[in-house]
Amino acid sequence: MAKQPATIYVCQNCGRQERKWSGRCADCGEYSSFVEEKFRPTAPAKGINSPNSAFFREVKPLKFSEIESQESSRTSSGIDEFDRVLGGGIVPGSLVLIGGSPGI
Repeated sequence: MAKQPATIYVCQNCGRQERKWSGRCADCGEYSSFVEEKFRPTAPAKGINSPNSAFFREVKPLKFSEIESQESSRTSSGIDEFDRVLGGGIVPGSLVLIGGSPGI
């Protein structure tokens, strides 16, 4: 039986799990999204007897009604159209990437 790792790396965007750190997630394509976590073995699902059926961490889906709202105060940029695109203004601690063709 293979030795179980002490830590695993979990993509914070999609939940993919790897034994080694990776710069880019193979599932969602996000860069630098892997975070080291302590390995917690879980029992394999019923009916799966394969030796390769190791589970690193249980991922549990949430109902839409169970998701908590993250209300944040927004600060106006002073440009009405820009504030409208951002949903009412700039959220403190957020990052906004602005792009477009040259001259826009």
